[in-house]
Amino acid sequence: MTDHQDDIEALLRNYRPIGPPADLKHRIVHRGSRSVWPWAVAAALLLVSIVGVQAASSRTIERLRAADRDAVPAIEDLAASLGGDDAAHLLAATVVANLRADAALLRGGTDAPQAREGVGK
Repeated sequence: MTDHQDDIEALLRNYRPIGPPADLKHRIVHRGSRSVWPWAVAAALLLVSIVGVQAASSRTIERLRAADRDAVPAIEDLAASLGGDDAAHLLAATVVANLRADAALLRGGTDAPQAREGVGK
């Protein structure tokens, strides 16, 4: 070999990859010995929260659907008296929603503001 090749080999030896540290396996294996219970508690709380929100939203959706089913005859009758076209149905639905919201306000219902917000959207 020439001097130039020897110099290159010497430089390359400085940058050779080396193996992992000797205690790496020990650090990896024993890292998992930390307590798992905080993660288990967090997962359980998340599950309970999801189930609770699902149950509450299911009841609310069913209650709203029942209220809508009760309003359908009134909307249909009013729409028929207004001409029966799509605009009449939209106007009838808006009028019935306004009347229901006003009735809820007069009763002092807690859902009255939400009923008013959805009108006309």
